[in-house]
Amino acid sequence: MNKQQKEIMWYRNPAERWVEALPIGNGRLGGMVFGGVNKDVVQLNEETIWAGHYQDRNNYQSAQALPEIRRLLFAGETAKASELAQKAMVSNPKRFDSYQPLGDLTIQMTNTVEYSHYCRQLDLGNAVASVQFKDNQTNFKREYFSSAIDQVIAIRYECDKPDGLDLSVTLTRSQESVSQIFSEDTIGLVGQCGDNGVAFSGAVKIICENGTVVLNDRRRDGNEIIAFVEKADRVTFYIAANSNYRGMDHREECIQTVQKASEKGYHKVREDHIKDYRAYYDRFSIELSSGGQNEHDDGEVSTYEWLNQIREGKNDPAFAVLYMNYTRYLMISSSRPGCLPSNLQGIWNDQMWAPWESDFHTNVNLQANYWPVEAYHLSECHTPVFDWLETLVAPGSHTAKVCYDARGWVVHHASDIWGSTAIFFDIVGIWPMGAAWMCRHLYEHYLYNLDELFLREKAYPLIKGVVRFLLDFMVEAPEGTACPGSLVCNPSHSPENYFIAPDGSIGIFTYGATMDTEIIYDIGTICVEIIDILSIHQAGFDHSFKEEIMAALKKLPPVKISNRTGGIQEWAEDFEEYYPDHRHISQLYGVYPGKMITLNNSPELANAAKCTINRKYEHGYNGQGWSLSWIANVWARLLEPERAMEALQDIFQHHILHNLFINAHGNPQVGDAQGVPAAILEMLAQSHEDEIVLLPSLPKAWANGSVTGMKLRGGYTLDMFWENGLLTKATLYLSEVTIPMPIRVGSEGRYQTINNGSTLLVMRN
Repeated sequence: MNKQQKEIMWYRNPAERWVEALPIGNGRLGGMVFGGVNKDVVQLNEETIWAGHYQDRNNYQSAQALPEIRRLLFAGETAKASELAQKAMVSNPKRFDSYQPLGDLTIQMTNTVEYSHYCRQLDLGNAVASVQFKDNQTNFKREYFSSAIDQVIAIRYECDKPDGLDLSVTLTRSQESVSQIFSEDTIGLVGQCGDNGVAFSGAVKIICENGTVVLNDRRRDGNEIIAFVEKADRVTFYIAANSNYRGMDHREECIQTVQKASEKGYHKVREDHIKDYRAYYDRFSIELSSGGQNEHDDGEVSTYEWLNQIREGKNDPAFAVLYMNYTRYLMISSSRPGCLPSNLQGIWNDQMWAPWESDFHTNVNLQANYWPVEAYHLSECHTPVFDWLETLVAPGSHTAKVCYDARGWVVHHASDIWGSTAIFFDIVGIWPMGAAWMCRHLYEHYLYNLDELFLREKAYPLIKGVVRFLLDFMVEAPEGTACPGSLVCNPSHSPENYFIAPDGSIGIFTYGATMDTEIIYDIGTICVEIIDILSIHQAGFDHSFKEEIMAALKKLPPVKISNRTGGIQEWAEDFEEYYPDHRHISQLYGVYPGKMITLNNSPELANAAKCTINRKYEHGYNGQGWSLSWIANVWARLLEPERAMEALQDIFQHHILHNLFINAHGNPQVGDAQGVPAAILEMLAQSHEDEIVLLPSLPKAWANGSVTGMKLRGGYTLDMFWENGLLTKATLYLSEVTIPMPIRVGSEGRYQTINNGSTLLVMRN
């Protein structure tokens, strides 16, 4: 498989729509490259450009109303409980504000050209987008990238005809901004997201070779200042953007940033960008092949043509490799140390009010965004999540007290950059498990890297606060309920499904939803394990808190198998689902990402989990790209490779957009795409059950292949090769601190493990 196949996305035409444009990003500064010839547009984003500001939206009636809401739910009076909760618990206003675009950089050829031999591409290996075309005998080339080293987007226009570039340049935004001249070769944009949102600036510095730049403040189209480039051979644009979110003088910061980049020069900026990017990207590689003759074997088919072949039913392992590399590129481009986490759309958004506010959705989406990051060998890209979680502790503690009269801290099903932790949108927002689910990512980071300082100083304080909240929040179910004497969440619901109560009423609000129990078991168990680890060097560390957790875990209700469906029961009571085809598989959290339900320790529940998914399909499963990837991960954990492959193929055929963003309910999203590589990695190696299993769920379509640089829990790094479905060789590199774990191979055959000191070799006999 050559570079053209696995690392180059390319198209024969300019993008006409946003979902055809190609993303570039440096963690916080993003662009969408349309690649037009006579009119070239790069839509721009900076991660902190959000409307709104922090507001205490907590409903101060909540804690007082909570005992009555709980009484009603335990009594089965769902409608009355929902009505009271809607009034007394849901925030006002019900929504927070949206992530917004910076604006559009528009570069127009003032002399229209007729072009041929057009190619627009994104080089995933170097993180550089480019456009090439011809006009008669003149060759034109353009490059675009976003540098983390120099904190600029750099764009380079070249042609081989002397004095061949005549351009007009504008930086514009549809609202709440003013175009300005920053200097003799720099145009800018200054604005604010509404009355209380961030104030921001963007700057474009234009450097010509053998040409001139003229900024014209008199020739305006509305509020636009136009820069004219005349008779240039080459033109370089340096774009910077900043806001006052982090307290800086954003206008001056932009001016200084583009000035420094221009003094450094395009070629050095480009060289440093690629070197920095490849330091992340080159850690990992993957090859997949069926061994057949019908695979994508050359670079003559464009990415869109290739995607259409996939949509028509072609199962091509090479496309999965391209998609893996693309999602790695998106992760590195949207989540760097020191930045905010990648949101629902990464850092790329062209709408003033984005779908779902382009927020941090914590009832699966943000988590799925980071599922593969550790195995991908991109641990640093995980750190923005941890930094962001720390900013939520203070507002989350306030919400815990106001809404539940509880200690610790809480986050509900969605949040933003302002630390919004209240109950938003509707009673569907009364789901106080977001922080608990997110905090398992802290422990995952530890398990892959074994950094005890991180565990002690960052992970444990956050996890302890979440567990403290849950211990205060849970209540004992009374006699007459489905689980008398058990500790349950009340109120509770199973995101985002509805049920039919015995009286025929439709509800979402209840007590003891299975997912809540699984999350509490998961994070409680994690907390106990951390206490045990930290106790090694500090005897008796937090012993009383450990005892309190263990006592509570013993009182959790068991996960049940539904007598009605044979699947995992979704609620404490065996309700009928209002949407049996519902996209969420909330009750299967215990299979993935948790490990409460496995084929080894709970085979009956594992088989019931299979039944749960089968039943959804039988009812015409309402799958979206992200939900199918969750299902693929579950199938991988349950050692059903062909079912996992079926889910992935469904995503590729029905939920991938022109530029390979994922389609979610008719809207493009970026973060949700990361569930796909998570599933692929889970199919190739697993390490969640205190053992390493190689090729546990290898489908027939990937009979031959290799993976190098894959991280595993316990401090291992894996290089692995296989042929005809059988492992040929695996090398596991040991870190300075490694947890000893048994190794076995899921594929048939006899293998031996050789310890070479710093490595473990697994060879076929």
